[in-house]
Amino acid sequence: MRTATTTDKILLFLTDYPAACKAIRMGIYKKGAEIKKQKDIKDSTLRVILSRLKKKGLVKNKGGLWAMTVKGKIYIRNKQNNLSFIVRNNKSKQKDLVVIFDIPESDRKKRDRLRGILEILGFECLQKSVWIGPAPIPKEFVEYLSQRQILRYIKFFKVEEKNIV
Repeated sequence: MRTATTTDKILLFLTDYPAACKAIRMGIYKKGAEIKKQKDIKDSTLRVILSRLKKKGLVKNKGGLWAMTVKGKIYIRNKQNNLSFIVRNNKSKQKDLVVIFDIPESDRKKRDRLRGILEILGFECLQKSVWIGPAPIPKEFVEYLSQRQILRYIKFFKVEEKNIV
């Protein structure tokens, strides 16, 4: 799932219930295996992420169990509110909109975030910067792109399938 960073996934997982590191690995990476095959996260990577989250005050560890702090819950709530336009039920709709983008390398995080959002909106990747999915896209999504100052790098094309033979 490219929808969120590993850090975001861990925070969202901890929002539901506190868990030990092993349970976090199993919950994030094994439970979602039916959605998409993924590589397991290394234990060292998980420890580094949890350590950084703890330093930021977003999680706490008591007796081997990791849990969200109030600050962490506020962080996740704000992040979810910023992306409130995302509707997860678009996957069955007809794919009739092509999105092409060329976002500069200096905005790599914005580019990667865009790919994750397009996937959530039901788009499929044709090439790294060419996606096809259902139309129309939410107006709030276009506003989000404008706020992030990347709308100028993105083109939208409506397509229809025709037999030409």
